[in-house]
Amino acid sequence: MFLSWSKTACIALAIAGTGPIVNASASDGGTTEGDETWICPTYAAQQYCAYQYLVRQANTVTSTAGEAYYFTQPSLFKYGAGQWLWDSCGAIIANVHRDIDDAILEFKTLMNSLTSDGMVPEEITWPAGSGNAWSQMPTIPWALQAIYNEANDVSFLKEQAPKVAAYLDWWRTTHDLGDGLVVIVHPWEVGIVASPAFDALWHTSPSGVAAVDFATLYLKFPELKSYYSSSWSNNFTAVLAQMRAASSLTADWFVVQDIAINTLVAVGWAVLGDLVAEYDTATAKMYYAKNEAHEAAIVKRMWDSSLKRFVTTYKDQDGTWQSTSLQTVQSLFPLLLRSLSAAQRAAIVADVTDEAKFWTEYPFPSVSKAEDTYTPKYVYNLLWRGPSWGFTKGLLYSGEDAVASTAVDRWSNAINASGVWEMWNPETGVGYGAEGLGMSATFVDALYRLGKIDSTNEYAGNGITVDDLWASG
Repeated sequence: MFLSWSKTACIALAIAGTGPIVNASASDGGTTEGDETWICPTYAAQQYCAYQYLVRQANTVTSTAGEAYYFTQPSLFKYGAGQWLWDSCGAIIANVHRDIDDAILEFKTLMNSLTSDGMVPEEITWPAGSGNAWSQMPTIPWALQAIYNEANDVSFLKEQAPKVAAYLDWWRTTHDLGDGLVVIVHPWEVGIVASPAFDALWHTSPSGVAAVDFATLYLKFPELKSYYSSSWSNNFTAVLAQMRAASSLTADWFVVQDIAINTLVAVGWAVLGDLVAEYDTATAKMYYAKNEAHEAAIVKRMWDSSLKRFVTTYKDQDGTWQSTSLQTVQSLFPLLLRSLSAAQRAAIVADVTDEAKFWTEYPFPSVSKAEDTYTPKYVYNLLWRGPSWGFTKGLLYSGEDAVASTAVDRWSNAINASGVWEMWNPETGVGYGAEGLGMSATFVDALYRLGKIDSTNEYAGNGITVDDLWASG
């Protein structure tokens, strides 16, 4: 039965907490069982349940030299005991409110994987520190920011900020083809692997998406993996070098300027600049300049004035650059940009709050409801073709507090309806994917940032241990 060990605790906490109460059915084909209702109706109860997952999924590894490594694997139900970049960042952002020492050690563990050229792998195995040949959504600056906001430790910033700068520089030096933007060469690098934003690049126009499996929809996906492996030993740096030299590309290539990745790299420099300004204004100024240059390239190359939104672009097989008009959640990421015009910001917020697009009962769907490819149920391992994705709630922490507050309440309702999951049905709130995904625990940070939890109504067990949590179930 789904998470039966924590229901007693959630019900008990409901007595003391405050927050939305929703009784939603879980019978639309999701991974929850039958018609049973999840009873976790208060912010404090939901915070507690998120903490249970974070602690249960924590790993402490000691090397032969006695060095300790700490990381939160994404989920016990889908992933092995490895550290995944953006999942780990999500866990860090949540854990600063539970146990700041755990958050700090996890961040140090993550940055210990930094390669000599500045890359942090998507997945890392400890204590060896070995990782795969590509990176992932660059959310590291926000994890560092969360730690500093809680710990206020300048010495920690001085130790870690240069490593984060090296990582952001790695994106620029290896992934910029010369126009100020960064490209990705595989969907793994953005993490939104089956996004319809990439359909045009694959020259695929799927119909009846729910009736096909991943390999059928994306025959090029395993082919691309095989090609990079056999021809380049999965050395993405070599792949990118070859890409720069090619005047045209064959079907073996995937060259995408994803708007989400570009936004995070650009704004990452500004976030890092804010942190470094605490002790080194000259270096902070340099980081701000990198942010401004990248944002200028985004606005110039990726804003579509006719569609009134930012778009993802790709290099087609004939060597020409094209853009996709299909709207996915990536188009909302530019709310983080610091150089948006008033009209651009208003256009994005209008999309966010449009009930025909992204403003669903349980926002935000990974694909606009207005698109034919929108599929609210999670089927056949087709990630990010409709279900809502909790991590995107952070996009609204950019001055749109009223919208953010309502969005987080709806996210809370989804957790009450189904629990903590990788994603949710945007219309019913049923949970899909990996149970207890650590990244979804960023919900806790959202509660604190919006003032929905404070010292008067938070779960009081900060610093809880695994044994404490097991005993409470």
